[in-house]
Amino acid sequence: MIIFYQKSDGKIIGTIDGRVHGQEHANMWIGDRDKIDRLVIQWISKGQKEIEIEREIEIGKEIDKNGFFKPITKKVKEKIKTAEFEPNIIGKDQKEIIIAIDKNPISIYDYKIDLKTKKLIKK
Repeated sequence: MIIFYQKSDGKIIGTIDGRVHGQEHANMWIGDRDKIDRLVIQWISKGQKEIEIEREIEIGKEIDKNGFFKPITKKVKEKIKTAEFEPNIIGKDQKEIIIAIDKNPISIYDYKIDLKTKKLIKK
């Protein structure tokens, strides 16, 4: 996530959502560079974890009472590996804020940037 904020008061004026930002995002800017600064928050891998999911698979077909083919399914459980990421930012409280914003991006506007610490603080 890239957060753009006013240098004068820390008010957030916009974001570029995402967890990993390449060169094309590094070249993007919102507003006047003399008045606007940005905070770039990359996410880093915490490794993989194995989780169990349940899904339906088709095991055949049957004809229903109207003469149409109807799939026959059954639920199966399987284990899959999933990557876990966390924001590369210092402080447990800041990580929790960024994770919450990742789930509900519009909530970013409930915060502003503390100009001295460059941390998100509730308005």
